[in-house]
Amino acid sequence: TQDVKDQNREIQRRSRARRAEVMNDLKKQVEAYQQQGATASLEMQKVAQAVAFENRRLRNLLKIHGVSQDDVERYIAMPSAPLSDTQASSHEPGSLRCRACGSTSIVAEKLPVALLADQSRVGSNISQEDTYPQPSTSVRSMPILPDKNIAIETVPTADHSDVMETSCDTAASILVDLHHHADTQRARAALGCKGPNSCTVNNIKIFQLLE
Repeated sequence: TQDVKDQNREIQRRSRARRAEVMNDLKKQVEAYQQQGATASLEMQKVAQAVAFENRRLRNLLKIHGVSQDDVERYIAMPSAPLSDTQASSHEPGSLRCRACGSTSIVAEKLPVALLADQSRVGSNISQEDTYPQPSTSVRSMPILPDKNIAIETVPTADHSDVMETSCDTAASILVDLHHHADTQRARAALGCKGPNSCTVNNIKIFQLLE
């Protein structure tokens, strides 16, 4: 009958309308996903550029403070195997201890185990640093120079003559530049220094804090 035909046509019309609505929704979703993918790709490119720029700055900083490119590459290529309990207990972060005040950095105790693995190379020398006679000229008498012109003090060791230390003032300035601390006092506190007296910090530990 005519009523049945009209009803069938209405059903078909609604079906076509519903299909068109579903297709439009799917099209909008695809466009949204494509836009999100493009935005994510752009953000990843920006992050990659920022990381590459920061890496170049850090490599230049290490070069300024006497670390060769080969040393950097060897450090990066080192395996990050975790230390055993015995090794971990024998390598406490004492190299960040202030010679002037004897305090230990809290930040160093929270370093990842992978970073502490590198400390095993010079752990025996660092643990014996207090047994070496101190120079007759006090570190306090050294003038504070601009960050990039301060010479790094070389500490003689039995097995690793190239292990160096930097004054805590210089190390604090480096942390201020890279991590944007409010002032050098906060950076000195992160290094474990207390009071106005100057002290020295092992360069390897400074590099660990820079990361």
